[in-house]
Amino acid sequence: MSTLLDSYASANADTTSSESATGAGRGQSFATPGTDYKLATIKMCIRNGSSGNGTAKAKLYSHSGTYGTSSVPTEAIGSPLATSGTVTIDQTSLTMVEFTFDGTYTLTASNHYCIAVVVESGYVRWGYDSSSPSHGGNYFSGGTWSANSGRDIAFEVYGSSAAADNIDVPTIAVSTTALTPILNNSNISVPSISLSAIEVLAPVVSAGTSIVSIASRICTISDVEVQIGRNWTYGAKINEQVTFNASLINPTVTITKGLELKYKVNGVVVFAGIIVDYVKIEIGATVLNYDIIAIDFKKICERRFVTEVYVNKSAGYIFADILTKYLADEGITSESYTILVSETTLVSEYTRLSTTTSTIEGGPVFDYIVFNRKSVLDVFNFICENAPGYNWYISVDKKLYFVSKLSYKSVSVVDSTFNHRNFKYNDSLSGYRNVQYVEGGQAETSLQSQYSPTPKPDGVSKEFFVRYPIASEPIIEINLASAGWNTISSDEIGIDTIETGMKFYWSKGVNKITQDTAVLAVLGTSDAIRITYTGLRNILVLLEDNPKILARAAIENESTGKYENVIRDTSITSINAAVMYANALIEKNSKPGIVTFDCLNLGDIAINKLVYVNKPLYGIADWYLCESISASYCDINNIKYSVSLLEGDPQGGWETAFKKLTMPSGTINIENNDTLIKYNSLNETCTISSSTTITGTHSLYVSTTTVVSSTLKLGTLTFTDTVVD
Repeated sequence: MSTLLDSYASANADTTSSESATGAGRGQSFATPGTDYKLATIKMCIRNGSSGNGTAKAKLYSHSGTYGTSSVPTEAIGSPLATSGTVTIDQTSLTMVEFTFDGTYTLTASNHYCIAVVVESGYVRWGYDSSSPSHGGNYFSGGTWSANSGRDIAFEVYGSSAAADNIDVPTIAVSTTALTPILNNSNISVPSISLSAIEVLAPVVSAGTSIVSIASRICTISDVEVQIGRNWTYGAKINEQVTFNASLINPTVTITKGLELKYKVNGVVVFAGIIVDYVKIEIGATVLNYDIIAIDFKKICERRFVTEVYVNKSAGYIFADILTKYLADEGITSESYTILVSETTLVSEYTRLSTTTSTIEGGPVFDYIVFNRKSVLDVFNFICENAPGYNWYISVDKKLYFVSKLSYKSVSVVDSTFNHRNFKYNDSLSGYRNVQYVEGGQAETSLQSQYSPTPKPDGVSKEFFVRYPIASEPIIEINLASAGWNTISSDEIGIDTIETGMKFYWSKGVNKITQDTAVLAVLGTSDAIRITYTGLRNILVLLEDNPKILARAAIENESTGKYENVIRDTSITSINAAVMYANALIEKNSKPGIVTFDCLNLGDIAINKLVYVNKPLYGIADWYLCESISASYCDINNIKYSVSLLEGDPQGGWETAFKKLTMPSGTINIENNDTLIKYNSLNETCTISSSTTITGTHSLYVSTTTVVSSTLKLGTLTFTDTVVD
């Protein structure tokens, strides 16, 4: 059984090195424990280069220099103590890539060594910590070796017991076919054997290890159990699909894209999803392995598209309706949600669902929402973006969940009794903001009734300008020689540059109408024209979170405490939507700290769950939100998990924040066309928690009543309002 001897977590890697070509190497010095071990495997945080993939080997060197300050290998780059097999580096993001040694080199107890990954061909990049390196050793690079004490590379070194040397094992010539019945006998205990054929079926077995332990690392495909290699990895992050990478060892089932896969550890399913990519790899003359990539069941939601309209429906209603119409025939289910015939009252909807046990909860009510050929994945993500106190996922047994984050809590507590290591708290101002500008697209105005355009009819002009760009076909009235107002028929109003033979033309987004004088005589000075229309106007919203600003000002001497950010998104088409988006951006980017740690048992910790952390030494005793989890092989009986948790709002924590986000404070009005998501109705009520100042500006247009002012200038602030919850 392999033992982790020394490591530095991949979660610490905050910088990617420049790519290195053939012959270059980078690595880390490390320390061995108080027992001799055989070098078994190492992992290092690397990826391919921007110029393409590469191949590399891991190499062990003896140590020279001062450990942790000037550590470099004693030997030249081409003269290592031990060398691994060659590994293809085709990962497009930083990954803990495994390199396997032959198990013959002994790492002596309480000693220092240097481990490096050296490029054989192509290009490789390394991931390292340059902001707060805390490993006992240090980073080095070469060609000619050079130390850097301000960096620590992410790595893991594993060893097998050197006591296995004392076992007298004869040389054996065995085929994989002959070995299979032996491996299937769970009563046989096998000593450590240096025999490459064994790796085809199972990890290298240490002295005294029962074969039954090896069989616990399996996955199921089409109800057939298939063994996987040690190089598997698992990654999950908020708002992203879960990815599983593994090598299938000589599977007996035919592997194709789209097959469902479940990965079990000691009989427990830890991942379930769909194979989306695979590569066949020949091992010897008769063995075929598969390197596969699988995505969790959210992948199903990518390939089903929604065309639906919902009026006065809760988010839970929409989830359940889409499940019934689009996902049920894909094998997705839920529990205990009954769609009501009418869901028009927000309060009754919350009351009903608060007493119902369901995998789909209620959430906010949408006044009006249209989805036009949007994938189910995009629809569900969109709803959760507009109901940020809620989360959705599909479980390993294919049940759809839409639940309040407030109720989604882990019973596992990260404290002195929770088995973990490498606990770190990181606090950074990177990305922090408490003032948010949102420059949106164009929102529809209220109806502009009987507006007199500029210029007045003069016997010459054919183009008449209105205050706002026009959103939809206008109503045009003319009064010829003061004889009375007549409305131009809709059939006589066309779209400019597209239609012909009409009396008047208009274009969406243009603030003018044009008369066709070949159809209607030019309007003279005794005539009049007026237009009724809905216009478009640009959106600019400024939202300031005053409690957060005051908190920063109190910390920073002689500072306003303001951290401003500007974002431009033309898909935002109402002030209400812009305010909601600004508030969400401030909430997302003003969380003070991140906690990271490694463990061998997650308990019930999961993505988007609240996890209680009790660390008196750090001054921490609060709920944290699980942002990401990655997992990889540790040893024959264990999985290594790396976990990242986000700290909550300093004014009340995550519980308070989620309570604000899940309270029924109003309804949401949304419309969607082929390419844009639109929030309509400028007169909607928008309630923002705490005292918030909202400032808006409107473009100024020339009109017949405009006069020059010494104080009013283009771009001048035209209104300010304060909304208090």
